[in-house]
Amino acid sequence: MYLDTDNTEEEFQRIAKVIMSAGYSIDEADIINRQEVFPLVGTNLLSVAGDWAWDSYDQELIAHAVVSLRRKSTWFGRLIARVFHWCFRWMYAKDWVGVCQAYHDLSVR
Repeated sequence: MYLDTDNTEEEFQRIAKVIMSAGYSIDEADIINRQEVFPLVGTNLLSVAGDWAWDSYDQELIAHAVVSLRRKSTWFGRLIARVFHWCFRWMYAKDWVGVCQAYHDLSVR
């Protein structure tokens, strides 16, 4: 969702399955996305690099960054993150709708 690529239904289903297997509801995943993921990788939406720049991204590094963000979070930092999210959420909104639909489809099976 945060790469300059077109996501497919299969990608939405993969993300939805990860959310489900982690035991999160789609509402909880939305909060995690807005408060933890978006502040770290949201600026990637402004880049035209595409997925070639992320070929070697480290999931463990991202996880450590999320924990660090939680520890260092201040009210001002959270405010800036919310404003940034409000301004740029349209850049991934269509993809998030696809993830929500895939989650719903998987949950009714």
